[in-house]
Amino acid sequence: MLSILALHENTHLIDGCVEILNEEWTRSKAARLHSITKSCSTLPYSLVLVENESTVVGYCRLAKVISDAKSVLVESVVVGKKRRGQGLGRSVMEMAEQHAAREGFQRVYLCTKDKQGFYQHLGYSFCKPVNTVGAMMLETCDCAPETNTPLPVEDLGTDCKSCDPTSQPAISPSNMDIQETRNECCNRTETVCSSDSVCNGATVKRTEQSPGPPQGVAPPPPPPPPPPIALSSTKPALRIDWMMKNVVHIS
Repeated sequence: MLSILALHENTHLIDGCVEILNEEWTRSKAARLHSITKSCSTLPYSLVLVENESTVVGYCRLAKVISDAKSVLVESVVVGKKRRGQGLGRSVMEMAEQHAAREGFQRVYLCTKDKQGFYQHLGYSFCKPVNTVGAMMLETCDCAPETNTPLPVEDLGTDCKSCDPTSQPAISPSNMDIQETRNECCNRTETVCSSDSVCNGATVKRTEQSPGPPQGVAPPPPPPPPPPIALSSTKPALRIDWMMKNVVHIS
């Protein structure tokens, strides 16, 4: 005998729900338990199709439709792989519709990418998309990777007068021992006399300045962003259809 039960009122069925869900949409058990145990008395919550009150054979989830208190979304409809081809998918949907009608809902929405014919046989017709709260429709969809946009390069100047080569004293030859010290301001090396000696009546200070970038020249442009992801020429684009059924007459 088949019956449909609310999962939050029958938590002993959680492991069976995890099993049939992961047969269709593979996730880690921890991640699946984290999402499925959120089922409670308010939308969204899970419904379980059971046989003989203990064996989980089907599952679906109801979620809220925004701006339409009389509508509900049904999603994640699945039947265990070993029990498919026995009409249990129809049983899941019909019992979920009856449950929704008893709760006061008048319309049931769903979206599908490859079962349009099945739902048409159950009385669903194509409709415009609706906004939902708490739905998990993106669970099996692929998300495009984010594109990193290069940041603009800013030309940072300096007010340090010692970076200006015109502010340095004239260079005079010297045969004395020298030692190199690094100028922390403009990242150049300069050589100074090893002692306070006098060359031609003046203290000698020799500089060896590495060439810097030309003043007033704009920095190179940033690299271009990566090209867009190429669409497969053999795999057609995924089509998602929305469908709706009135259940106000269902008791």
